Amino acid sequence: MAHNRPYVNFAPPAYPSAGAIRASLVVKLTYLRGLERFGGKAAVLFDELNRWFAGLWRGKSLATTVAWISVFVALVLFALGRHAPPDSKDR
Repeated sequence: MAHNRPYVNFAPPAYPSAGAIRASLVVKLTYLRGLERFGGKAAVLFDELNRWFAGLWRGKSLATTVAWISVFVALVLFALGRHAPPDSKDR
């Protein structure tokens, strides 16, 4: 009796070849060269900043980003609570 297991036939993704890596690098460099030509160095800088910021919201970077945001919010709330005037009932 054969079991229906779809994961048995799973093949890991193949690593890209050197030619594919070189081709993607040429495409990226052509894009950056055109971006700098039409928008200047500031456009390239903002494009890199935008890609970095977008990368924060995927994978392990997302977990790290959420953790730091949580720590920051907790510290702000702690500081606000510490400096808040006491209630009139507590006196």
